[in-house]
Amino acid sequence: MKKEFLLVSLLVAALALSGCIQQPVCGNGACEAGENQQNCMEDCKLTDANCSDGTTDGSCSITNGLLCNNGKLEMNCEKCVCTPLIACSGGNCGKRNVAEANYNCTFCNGFCFATDSRLKSMCENSVFYEWNPENGEGKSCLTDQDCTLRDYPRCVKNVCLQSLLHEYPTKIAVSYPRYVQQNKPFSFKVDVENTTTTQLTFRLFDVFTSYYNQQDKKIGFDEYKEIAPKSKASFEITSPGLDEVSAASTVFFRYNMQQDRQIYGSFGWESFEHGPIIVGTCPESETEICGDLKYCPKDRLGICSNGIFYPVEPGTACSTNSDCESGLSVCLNHSCRATNTQYGLNPYIKNEVGILGIFIYNDNAKFEIEKKTKNADLKWLTDSANAWVKSERAYWNATNDFDLEFTAIEKECKLDKKQYLELFKSCESGETRNCTEKELAACGIEQKFDVIAMHEFFEEGLLDQEITDELIRIGYPGSAGLNEGNIVRFSYNTGDEGKTNSVLIHETLHSFGEQDLYITNKQYNSLYQERNCNLYNAIWSAFDNNPHLCELEAKLIGWKQ
Repeated sequence: MKKEFLLVSLLVAALALSGCIQQPVCGNGACEAGENQQNCMEDCKLTDANCSDGTTDGSCSITNGLLCNNGKLEMNCEKCVCTPLIACSGGNCGKRNVAEANYNCTFCNGFCFATDSRLKSMCENSVFYEWNPENGEGKSCLTDQDCTLRDYPRCVKNVCLQSLLHEYPTKIAVSYPRYVQQNKPFSFKVDVENTTTTQLTFRLFDVFTSYYNQQDKKIGFDEYKEIAPKSKASFEITSPGLDEVSAASTVFFRYNMQQDRQIYGSFGWESFEHGPIIVGTCPESETEICGDLKYCPKDRLGICSNGIFYPVEPGTACSTNSDCESGLSVCLNHSCRATNTQYGLNPYIKNEVGILGIFIYNDNAKFEIEKKTKNADLKWLTDSANAWVKSERAYWNATNDFDLEFTAIEKECKLDKKQYLELFKSCESGETRNCTEKELAACGIEQKFDVIAMHEFFEEGLLDQEITDELIRIGYPGSAGLNEGNIVRFSYNTGDEGKTNSVLIHETLHSFGEQDLYITNKQYNSLYQERNCNLYNAIWSAFDNNPHLCELEAKLIGWKQ
């Protein structure tokens, strides 16, 4: 077999010298450079000189840093490069860079993708995958056929995953710059390979760029291409530039394909989003290198540490407290964070929180019956909130003086629908604070507490469109709650899943410096160290199942040093 392999090698070399071979062609009977048993088994037969994983002699294996040398896989990372974030030293691939404390990462495409404790993730071929086993995702598989259509059949390392691309019957690859200068045009390319034996039509359209899941620039692009069997086509797309400085911009497009009479796509089209792209104010000549990435230090989009880029909220990157505005914030997890509050409340003492129920009822008899149950709920909220504060201080071994004591306000407060509407109609649009104070005054409630946390109980059927329109006009969000310093509105669940105190705790701690984290925290998130902060990412079920602050939340109120 070695003689046959030598003759084939000599023949290939002679053809190459004559200029007859331009590109490797799978199926021509010759195992050419760039082909191996993995990508062209029909040409690259397993010989004594080839290696067990299908790599041809003298070629690099798909395994990190290994060279196939006369049938043996040998470490040679000077010729066969190590994967990103792994150094080549003395011919060997070193250890993967380890993320700093508080950064639970899956390394992919040069970034540290935040991992969520509820989810699993992996990086394969520079694509970041994430799945939730609790939702039945990530089932075991051997081939794509073992996965259901719902998974966009893709078996990745024996796990059924939803692919970023619904590719069948094509292979799609996207090339884009990792760093672009703000408002400067840039191009990216989409390569499409028809993997079948029948011609197909591929359309790429509705292209735009985005940052933190907000659309930045839409690109007028709509193009069709006929792709012959076993052939490729490329789409060159030019963006006029990105307006927003960002560490998490992406490219997005829709596409569909038609073969014979079949149209592929759940809605007649599929969509694809890929990134992150760092957008900065520096020209290329002023950027700095971080591992596989470039970034503009003066934009303060993130910190480079040991070749790993840690993005943060734009303009907040820091290494020490001296990088932050003096006296107003400190450097926590590489981000300048305010540890005090705009409301002037003291986060360094024990604060009293009064919990008040306001009843909006027309039917007095129904009110007398139902108020007992509602007041019992408020009592449960009071007791459970106090128990949480005590256990959480112990959990973090808190030594500072910040503490909370919740007390149920026993004064009865009842308004009928007419009184309630008249009160709100007397308020100007957007005057949430003024209107809330009027509501407390109507109930005869004085501000004897550091914070009053109030919840409204409506008679069934009374919260109609007329009341809803007034609430919207005033500016109440109609969501979980609203914090206005020393007055808090909150909701709570009383359904089949049981009562929860998470919204009460969430809104109350806002008064002492805690900040919402869910606005920019998506797959391509900017706040990589905050993925497990369930209380301020408003993931109530995850917090109720594991009712602890994350380290950043605990640091902001001084329960962790």
